Amino acid sequence: MAEEKSNWFMDGFLLPLIVGSILAGVSIFFLNLLQKDYNLNYNIDGPLKIFDKQSIDGLQVNIDSTFTSDLVTYKVHLWNSGTKSIKDGLHVLCVFKTDFPRFRIFRTSHSTTPPPEFLRITEWGNDSVKAGFIYGMLEPGDEDTITFFTNYPAELSLTARGQDVSGTPSNVNPHHYEFIAIIIIVISISVSALVFMLIRIRKDQS
Repeated sequence: MAEEKSNWFMDGFLLPLIVGSILAGVSIFFLNLLQKDYNLNYNIDGPLKIFDKQSIDGLQVNIDSTFTSDLVTYKVHLWNSGTKSIKDGLHVLCVFKTDFPRFRIFRTSHSTTPPPEFLRITEWGNDSVKAGFIYGMLEPGDEDTITFFTNYPAELSLTARGQDVSGTPSNVNPHHYEFIAIIIIVISISVSALVFMLIRIRKDQS
């Protein structure tokens, strides 16, 4: 009886765990090979209207000493999706394409991981329709969400230039590799356990 329980433990748990872990490790290894050494991804959300003339009955709102009846927001999410640090001055330029003559960027803000001090963000080339930022350092996984507040909806584009890197638009979550790795591990162990259990059951029936 003790030997039978030991065999069930070995076939039903220990062996599937070992085989599943090996399969998961091999899969994750090849998955990591697909990642580029230097790669910057970004996506843009917006425009999103906070309020307009109709919603506030034509009232004027004072924002940074400027009166407006419209407030629109955009979010630009960028992250280092490569395996190496992006340094030596990554230049990012966000440009709003519009024919509206009184278009204005009221304010920008950054929400970063890690804190902004580590990314060493400085501004450059800013005017009424564009905003530029220089990142001193972006380690793998570092990310920044830039929020813009404007007085009119417009088409927003992003250009990034730096040593060995340029920006690539992406709809992929910056942590997608972590999720994929977890899914691979769970599936590998589950499939291995099922296979070993079926083999064990057939052995017992024969």
